[in-house]
Amino acid sequence: MFEKPHDAEIETSHWSNADELLEACHQLAAEQPDGVFPTEGWLRKRGRHAARPGPMYNTMSIYIKTWLGGVRKVRKLLGQEDASTISWTRQRVLQELQSFYDRYGRTPGAVRGADRTGREAFDAEVVREAGRLEMAIKKYVGSATEACQELGIPCRNYPATRRERVQLSC
Repeated sequence: MFEKPHDAEIETSHWSNADELLEACHQLAAEQPDGVFPTEGWLRKRGRHAARPGPMYNTMSIYIKTWLGGVRKVRKLLGQEDASTISWTRQRVLQELQSFYDRYGRTPGAVRGADRTGREAFDAEVVREAGRLEMAIKKYVGSATEACQELGIPCRNYPATRRERVQLSC
């Protein structure tokens, strides 16, 4: 019998403990400046959060992953689903690529290249978004060229290897 709205989301063997953990997650989220439950990197003081003040929450992080299914699921249970990162699939990558191209008129690689060489300056967040999208394209589609061809986006199809580039330039 499901008595609470989140019971259907949590494995039954963890119901008693998950309630307490979910309440602790709710309290921790309320302590955050933006009110959003933090990332696993924040909980474990890793990466850019390594020097943050306050305690580490390694045990909480482990139980979140084990009992609740991860930070994305916790945010869903807390009603903060919109704060979660994108869950990539091939279809989602292609949608995001089309959206990126519609906004900036070029592919993520072209944006990063123009910013890197100084031909054009882009906001740092746009360059980071382009980088994330490039990695997702590589993982879920294969290559930017393949993704662009599938969407009908014009892109420069450079030869894959240095030898092929040299042969074309001769």
